[in-house]
Amino acid sequence: MACGQLKLFKEGFAEIGCLVVSTDYRSRGRGDAMLGYLERLSLLNGCSSIFVLSTQTMEWFVERGFDMVNVDRLPPSRSYNSKRASKIYMKKIESARDLDASELWWNR
Repeated sequence: MACGQLKLFKEGFAEIGCLVVSTDYRSRGRGDAMLGYLERLSLLNGCSSIFVLSTQTMEWFVERGFDMVNVDRLPPSRSYNSKRASKIYMKKIESARDLDASELWWNR
């Protein structure tokens, strides 16, 4: 139905990659559920900054609280291929309560 990858970095960062939902299950909340799981997993591992990189539109992540940031906001250990020209979106999470509030917003 849905899958995603979470890569943990030092300095309290986590990267979400390869988040995809099968076409048969889109628009049914599966992507939101997977994102919520990955965000909570990153928080449990001590990460408060979650980011995604993509060359595609990122409106879905913006609608869920991610903001576009410059490459200098990435953790030092994360390399960046400027030839790909990926856009970077990041979200700060201080506590599970932040996630609770955003999930309530998604379910409207």
